[in-house]
Amino acid sequence: MRTVFRRLPLTYKLTLIGIIPIIFLVYFSVVIYREQSQRVAIIADHIERVQQSEDLGELIIELARERKFSFQYAIRKAGFNEIVAQRKKTDSVINILSNSYDTYLKDFEKYTSGDMLPSMRKNIDTGKNFATREILQFYTDVILILNTITSSTPSRHTFLQPVYQDLLTPRPLSALLPYLGIIRINIFEALFPGEDMQQTLKSTLADYKILNSYEKEFLAKASPQSINTYNNKKKLSDYKPTKAYIDKVFSNMAIDKTYGADEWWEISTEGLKTVRQQQRDLWLSVDKRMKALYQKEKNYKNATFVFLIVSMIFVTIFVAYSINDISKLLRDLKLAARKISKGESGIELDNMPAGVIGNLAKSIAQIDKNN
Repeated sequence: MRTVFRRLPLTYKLTLIGIIPIIFLVYFSVVIYREQSQRVAIIADHIERVQQSEDLGELIIELARERKFSFQYAIRKAGFNEIVAQRKKTDSVINILSNSYDTYLKDFEKYTSGDMLPSMRKNIDTGKNFATREILQFYTDVILILNTITSSTPSRHTFLQPVYQDLLTPRPLSALLPYLGIIRINIFEALFPGEDMQQTLKSTLADYKILNSYEKEFLAKASPQSINTYNNKKKLSDYKPTKAYIDKVFSNMAIDKTYGADEWWEISTEGLKTVRQQQRDLWLSVDKRMKALYQKEKNYKNATFVFLIVSMIFVTIFVAYSINDISKLLRDLKLAARKISKGESGIELDNMPAGVIGNLAKSIAQIDKNN
């Protein structure tokens, strides 16, 4: 191998010396570009998940509204037009999610019991004689199962660190909302005369504990700004009397006469809207920051690509120029040596560099002088 390499013409050796660093540069350029592309793809995937979580959150909200209208219709046999209008809104969100290409949402209606929604609606429309609790339980079960789909924890990457906390924040708040809806409806039902109040409260106590658990998780994981917003809403908005009354009911395990059924429904509806609005604001904030991060990484990827291409062009030109220059110097030395061998004199070797080639040029000039 050594013999073969030694016999190679100098031009070939210089070419190899130039090509090897270019090959390494190309290799590392491809590695860096792929890594940057993966980062952009991961952020894009998180943005898509955030959007789908928003859509799932919207579906939960629309189902909760449909649950409310269906419950009221079952009790009072009025407000059918409101149910029909609400069902259109619910179905529009379901269609958006059904058309998603993400595998984790494939056939989500089957494993969330959403495929039974048409039959439940038909039973409500035909006035089938069954307990209103069955209506509440069906919608509540679908909402709770849907909520588990939104609770996936995002991957932890260094480049996601600026928004990682905001990615975690909406999850406990989204989980809190269905239980808040369950509790307000059960209290609403318990406020009707003839209902078994104690049994209703006992069956709802577990939901109240889960509600508080998610609230504590939210306050532990959320950003300071989100925590301040939530606490201010508890103090200053319609959420304050809603949460205060719920805490009072389960502290005493008794329904008092602070509110009538209709009054409680109006107050708790506004309270629930307040929390849902914060949930929407959180998703919008996360979506905005993720898109900003995506654009930043995408710009960096493009800049990296341009820099690598320019670097490779510069290195290639520099190596080619160096090889050509060295080859020209060697050709000049070769011609000078050939002239001396023929007995010629007055050899001129100008602009010779220092080092081996320069020393060789001085030696040839000295030979010419001696001759």
